[in-house]
Amino acid sequence: MVNQLVDLESPKNKDFIENNNDEKNVNNNSEKQVINKTVESVDKRMLNIEKAGLGVKILGVANIIYSIILTYAVSSGGVWQDGLIVLVIIFLSIFTYITGSKIKKNINWAKKTGIALCIISFANFPVGFVISIISLYYLARSRTWKLDIDTDIEKAGLAVKILGVTNIIYSLLIFSFLGKKKDLDNIDLLIAIAIIFLSIFTYITGFKIKKNINWAKKTGIALCIISFANFPVGFVISMISLYYLKRGWNDVLVENIEITEEENDKLSGNNELNDHNNITQEEDKKIK
Repeated sequence: MVNQLVDLESPKNKDFIENNNDEKNVNNNSEKQVINKTVESVDKRMLNIEKAGLGVKILGVANIIYSIILTYAVSSGGVWQDGLIVLVIIFLSIFTYITGSKIKKNINWAKKTGIALCIISFANFPVGFVISIISLYYLARSRTWKLDIDTDIEKAGLAVKILGVTNIIYSLLIFSFLGKKKDLDNIDLLIAIAIIFLSIFTYITGFKIKKNINWAKKTGIALCIISFANFPVGFVISMISLYYLKRGWNDVLVENIEITEEENDKLSGNNELNDHNNITQEEDKKIK
């Protein structure tokens, strides 16, 4: 065997080395550009998350101020139903502020909860409505999180669940209004109870739609049509729910796919065959 010395000073080898170094520099620059763009993208997203969190915290403060005004109004001559509504609003307001703090820390459950709280705060018009829109805008721009929904039927289920929450708030307002009536009769009371029941049932139906249960999808259509009466919030969410129900009616969720015993035996047979082939290959290597 003969060792040959390479002449690094020859023009041919010099050109080769220079070209190779140029390629390495280009590759390094490309990698640096990709890393810089990624860092800039992450920075922008995190900045949007912080803005969204700040927006939800401000929304919580605005709702707390709104609840204090309601408390004063109730103490000036309201009834016990008004006091119950005020307590619910105070709780939601404080919870909204806490959720905003968690959103700023990029916690996933807080971002999901923030969507529902922003939609509920549409009722605090115009201040709560404007702040909610801004918060939802920055949440959407962040794109650093997922709702854990991949199919249209799961989106439909989420929309129906949100519809149920808004209907519960709406039913509480109706209950408060009926409490002020001096000539309250049994029919009014039955209507209030029916609305509360339908609202809770709507939320449960949305949960079942996310699991792609057939009866829930059919029931969801009827509940969305009934919720048109909750204008404009219920109407808009109902239209979104019906849109995704139509698109995802035939969606199949992975968790709903069942494997028969025959298919399981085939899969087991394939695994045994693969194990046998692997053992045979190892034995062949040892022989060689």
